[in-house]
Amino acid sequence: MAAIPLNKFKTITHTLTTSAVGIYTCPPGVAALIIYGNVANVGSGTSVTSFTAYHSRNGTDTEIINLGRIPSQDSMSFIEGRLVLEVGDILKLKGDVSNTMKGIISVLENAK
Repeated sequence: MAAIPLNKFKTITHTLTTSAVGIYTCPPGVAALIIYGNVANVGSGTSVTSFTAYHSRNGTDTEIINLGRIPSQDSMSFIEGRLVLEVGDILKLKGDVSNTMKGIISVLENAK
């Protein structure tokens, strides 16, 4: 079995849809910190879109932000400080309109 690196940084991007999609799942043998999370409205015109971010553990979704409203060509950070994820925890994102918002997160994985 290969050793898990002590510290491993990852950046994950995702185009939001109207379904809550898990964009990161904390793998076995790891504790993870979400150190940055942002969603941008890349839609055209003057549209205002909304998004929801969830922390999911054992099938229970807990909103980090619910219906965060973002004007066109603007963005919003949804992680204040750090979010700790344990093995199996999932970070999910969902938009109210498909393909008009893009999310990005930065993750630090640490071996347990």
